[in-house]
Amino acid sequence: MGDATGVLSALRAAFDRFFADFDAATRQVDGGWEVIGIHDAEALSESTAALTNAIGFAYLYLFASIGEVLSELPKGVTLLQAKSTDGSSKPIGAESVRVGRIPSTGVPRLLAALEKAREVVALPAAKQHQKQRWFRGDVISGESLSLLKSASKSLDLHLSTASAVRIDECASTATATNENPTLGGRSLETLLDRAGNVFSLARELAEAFNEQGQSRAVFYDLSLWQKHAPAFDAFCAALLDLRDAMQNAPDGFAPVADRLLQAAGIAKEIRNKLGRDGGFTDHLDAAVELKTVFHDGWEAVKQVSKARRRDDPFAFVDDARRAAAKPAFSLLDRFPATPAGHVAFLEIVRDEVRYAAEAKRQQLERGYPNATIESMVRGIYWAEAGARLAALVDLPDEAKAIAGDVLRRELTAGTVEQIDGLLTPAVNALRDAWERARVGALASKVAIVNTAGDLWKALSEGRQPCVTTSSISSRRGANTPIVTFPESADETKRRSLGRAMALIRAEGGDEASTMKKLIARVELQTDSDWASVINMPLAEFVAAATGSRGDGNLNSVKAGEGDLIEGLLAGPNDAELSDRELALLEAYLGQPISASAIQRERRASPLGESETWNRRNKLKLIRDFNRNVRAAASAASEAEPVADLGDSPTPRKAKRSTERGEGRAKLIAALTKHHKYAGGGCLNLEPIGNNELARLAEVDQATASSFFKQQFKGHGKYKAACADAAQLAAALKLLNGEFAPHLLYGKRPADEDDRDNE
Repeated sequence: MGDATGVLSALRAAFDRFFADFDAATRQVDGGWEVIGIHDAEALSESTAALTNAIGFAYLYLFASIGEVLSELPKGVTLLQAKSTDGSSKPIGAESVRVGRIPSTGVPRLLAALEKAREVVALPAAKQHQKQRWFRGDVISGESLSLLKSASKSLDLHLSTASAVRIDECASTATATNENPTLGGRSLETLLDRAGNVFSLARELAEAFNEQGQSRAVFYDLSLWQKHAPAFDAFCAALLDLRDAMQNAPDGFAPVADRLLQAAGIAKEIRNKLGRDGGFTDHLDAAVELKTVFHDGWEAVKQVSKARRRDDPFAFVDDARRAAAKPAFSLLDRFPATPAGHVAFLEIVRDEVRYAAEAKRQQLERGYPNATIESMVRGIYWAEAGARLAALVDLPDEAKAIAGDVLRRELTAGTVEQIDGLLTPAVNALRDAWERARVGALASKVAIVNTAGDLWKALSEGRQPCVTTSSISSRRGANTPIVTFPESADETKRRSLGRAMALIRAEGGDEASTMKKLIARVELQTDSDWASVINMPLAEFVAAATGSRGDGNLNSVKAGEGDLIEGLLAGPNDAELSDRELALLEAYLGQPISASAIQRERRASPLGESETWNRRNKLKLIRDFNRNVRAAASAASEAEPVADLGDSPTPRKAKRSTERGEGRAKLIAALTKHHKYAGGGCLNLEPIGNNELARLAEVDQATASSFFKQQFKGHGKYKAACADAAQLAAALKLLNGEFAPHLLYGKRPADEDDRDNE
């Protein structure tokens, strides 16, 4: 870029990009604007980095190209040297001193604004090692955003008033050619620059007063005003500097002068309030008037600048550039033309009407002028609200009719209070009606599934499957249904649906197409027709689909075992088996399982379950039940009296049922059930009492006490083991015979006390 105009135009583009990304990447929260997501933070950081570079380049260019370097100190300028901090008289000299004069109109104000903006966008000391400026969750304060907007507006004002002056020439010559003798040595653009400074200070004071008003002190406190005194003094000084221009407004400056007189009146009123007792809190009431002065004042400055540019033959260049620029993100853009956007827009209008009505009610108390109330009312999108209501075609006519009657009224400063009382309940009724309609629409996205065909149909239609006992809820304003399973939900159906979805996701690909393939696979494996398979209950379908898969894990059983295993999985946990069937089951459970396959199934399942693990646990319950039945039968046969052995002099004595016989088997089964060890889920770490275990196992208390002593070295040690899930799981595995002897003892044979009498 060869001139300052090009540099500042690039800076203008950087500001536009930053504010566009800022609007898209942030949302308003308490204390400022929060960065929404990771990608938003990255995009905003990139535009911030570009803005930082543009500000730095423009700042240096203005100093280097516009600044006039002087060979000697100007008259009245003196350099001072500081003494050393230890009190000695040896002066501390400066390494380098550069004195410059920047006489170009408007440049000092622009440089000051750019310096503040650079402090906002620059990386703070805590983030110097990081690659990006913003991260998800960072909050940009309102004060920081105001500084950036102030710098942007200063740049706009400078660009709009710089067309009559070449920025890269000596400012003294340019100023001389644009001097207006009627301004007392000050050009009109200089007055506009100073007026813009006044209006910016008014906005800063309004925001500071408004922020303090949110938590106003009840009692008189001098410190409340001392916080704002420097900014107010600067505001008054800037006004007094324009006193001549306000009293004798030059040609074209009258609209701006009127706004400056309004600002001066507010400053005078604040000074008068400060002289009264308790007046250090009355200044907060001026926030609304100061904000109005800021908006109206800047609008007047823009109009005057635009009128001055009409004589510029090259004004079309800026007009074309402005027309091609991205339009500003307005209030209407925040609420798209959707039912949700229409309702949210009406709520915004309701709130704006409420604010204006509140200001009207407190007009006499706070001394609001009528112009302030009228300005607030004019800023409400009243006509747009009526159009948004007409676009809501799916809501009940009664709710729309009530709101329509209110919106057809004329909104003025005199009717705003009455309309506020009517509009609030009408808009609230619209929100409630829309929420009810939305929940009904969300419910249509959920499908009840009981069979394989139901699940296939639900997935094909893009609906969310659930069991018959599921309930549907929704978060206010959300667009996704939330399916929950109450405590009363059918556990079998819920688990079957979870396993079916886990199986579909494990297969990969489109869910509807995968489900169709699974139906075809079950049709071939079971030698059934299509209608029979799609009408198959979901639990039966899942068992058939998983039992026919040959993936090398527990599901790949021998042909002779397949029917037996699937029948056991579909049956109860207390199925009695023949010796051959029990042997087949033992052989099946002896097959190795893949831990990685179990982990993949748990990650794929929405409920965090593994189908392989659940199948194995169910088969283990059946195996343990049949083991216990056989152990009880063996103990009972040993306890029966033996027959007369004839000549045998020493008949064998009958053994009674011991704890390691029937009683031990019952106690192990009851303890396993209490801790939910066989369920495959989380262990129940709550210890069970000795008498309660004896009652559940249907043995006497002494047998239960002996069991705890032999297996855990006492009930106290058992309770200590319950505090550690890993220790408790290991103990239950040992009781259920799941550890091989060589894993416990290695090659050393077990001691006599360690051996099981069985």
